[in-house]
Amino acid sequence: MWRNYKGFSLVESMVGISLLFMLMTVFIPLLIHFHQNIENTRLKAIALQEIKETLENRLVNGIERDQIVIREGTTMKISWIPSLVGVCAHYKSSEGKENNVCVKEENSIN
Repeated sequence: MWRNYKGFSLVESMVGISLLFMLMTVFIPLLIHFHQNIENTRLKAIALQEIKETLENRLVNGIERDQIVIREGTTMKISWIPSLVGVCAHYKSSEGKENNVCVKEENSIN
C-alpha cells in the first residue's frame, strides 16, 4: 500500500514547522533575557572594580573626589557619599536604566 511513499506529507511538514516556531517563540526571549542578565552582571563587576580602585586610591593618597570613569566602553560616575561614609558608582544598564552600586566603609575614619 505505501510502497511508493517517498517523503513527508504536507500535514506532517506543517506540524514540524509549527513545532519549530513554537519552540523559537519560547527560547528566543529566554536567550535575550539571559544575555541582558549576563551584561548587567558584567557592568556591576566593572563598577565594583572601580569602587575598589577608588577606595585603594583613598587609602594610599588620601584623596576623596568625585570622578567620571570610562572602562570597557561603560561610563561611570564615581561619587563619595559622606552620609554613607562610602562610595557609589552610577552607570546605565544594558536596558538603559540608571543603576548604582554603593560600598560602605567598614572602619571609617571620621
